[in-house]
Amino acid sequence: MVRFGIVGAKGIANKFARDIKYVDNAYISAVAARNEFDALKYQEIFQTEFAFSSYEAMAKSDKIDAVYIATPHNFHHSIVLLFLENKKHVLVEKPIALNYREYEEIERKAIKNNVLLMEAMWTLFLPATTFVKNLLSDKTLGRVKKAEITLGYQLPEHYPKDGRLLNKSLAGGSLLDLGIYPLSFYNFIKQCPRTKIILTNYTFKTITH
Repeated sequence: MVRFGIVGAKGIANKFARDIKYVDNAYISAVAARNEFDALKYQEIFQTEFAFSSYEAMAKSDKIDAVYIATPHNFHHSIVLLFLENKKHVLVEKPIALNYREYEEIERKAIKNNVLLMEAMWTLFLPATTFVKNLLSDKTLGRVKKAEITLGYQLPEHYPKDGRLLNKSLAGGSLLDLGIYPLSFYNFIKQCPRTKIILTNYTFKTITH
């Protein structure tokens, strides 16, 4: 049984707690937040055994085997390194890092400590994605030469300018927050058998009022 710890007690972390109930051999054992109030609130709602008011305390504890990191992107690098250094398996929300230098560092740390490091790119596990993979791998199709991947997202009417999706200090913006989906899907289809992408385009549109 894999004991998961949760880093970040809001938003997507709540969905993770809801959905892990459908996973065999895994459960949430602990939660860590930047303050005690948020940690205890999450613990009460989802009935976790342990709550920590610091990420360091949970990383150094023996209460978890793996961690799910659900913080804003700009915190991923330091938090991932913290848990890898303490030999915990890491599942981190996309994007796994802000740049290639950060990724190389955490990859080296994972290899050194012999632990799993994985980006939570959920779209790669959808039935539709499996269908596309099988379609591209089918011998009746020729090689794919061009991929046009478009992702559109309409922001709420009164979305604040300093909100996470637009806030550069929180690594918001089209590329790191939502543009990563078409980029990830492009890399996915490029690796499918009988696929040879020679040109790709992707478009990201943010619509505001």
